[in-house]
Amino acid sequence: SIVTKILENVTIMIYILILSIGAIQVFLRYVFGWSLFWAEEVITYCFVYLVFLGASLAARLNQHPYVDFLTLPLGPKFVPFFNVLRDASMLVYAAVLVAEGFTLVHRTPSLTPALQFPYKFIYLSMPLGCIFIGLYSLIRLVQDLLGPVKPSEGEA
Repeated sequence: SIVTKILENVTIMIYILILSIGAIQVFLRYVFGWSLFWAEEVITYCFVYLVFLGASLAARLNQHPYVDFLTLPLGPKFVPFFNVLRDASMLVYAAVLVAEGFTLVHRTPSLTPALQFPYKFIYLSMPLGCIFIGLYSLIRLVQDLLGPVKPSEGEA
């Protein structure tokens, strides 16, 4: 989908930004003996966004780690039940983090130390990433409830 493609591209751009600023910072420190006062702060805040947006992409691809000590002994007939339970849990978890994240954004008046940038925008990464986690969990939950889709004729 378009949303996923945009999310992937933004995540890649943030990663490139982190690598670029980090490389410039190392170069300036070791070659010229001075550094950018804002580099560490920008890298840290970009990394926060990278974590939450990356987690949403992992939720889309169902790549989060899971514990299968219950599903293995019970057998494959219980896997659909645990998939629904997993997706519903992720949806509730994402909803709580979205609500609490917006509360945190709303209640934070302070500024970052180096750039004097509002912390609100850094804290916005949590509800923003969790909106996507919730969206992808909802899609997967609906797919799990509808059951496996049978391929139509002509499809491999």
